[in-house]
Amino acid sequence: MTKYASKAHKAVARAIGYALTVGESFDAWSDFSAILSLRLTIRERAMLARAVLRSLPDDVLDLVLDSLNPAPEPVDPRITEAAIEYRRQQGLASFAEVRA
Repeated sequence: MTKYASKAHKAVARAIGYALTVGESFDAWSDFSAILSLRLTIRERAMLARAVLRSLPDDVLDLVLDSLNPAPEPVDPRITEAAIEYRRQQGLASFAEVRA
């Protein structure tokens, strides 16, 4: 490793060691993420993410994927189908456009 790895890869290897040593600290992993962004290419980060995701059990993987694609904002229950249809017929902006 010390003979053939690039300076950036050595820095990442040290940083993951530090993050693992600190353990459950959110700040340690947040800092590690910043180091990855600075030291690795997008492709290297993608391959690292792929390897990590493949190491997770299916039920945990589903939690991670759900966190990446959060559910849409809930619809206001006061908005009825009739109100939506009325706005459409009148050529008015949809409720989503009004809120944006």
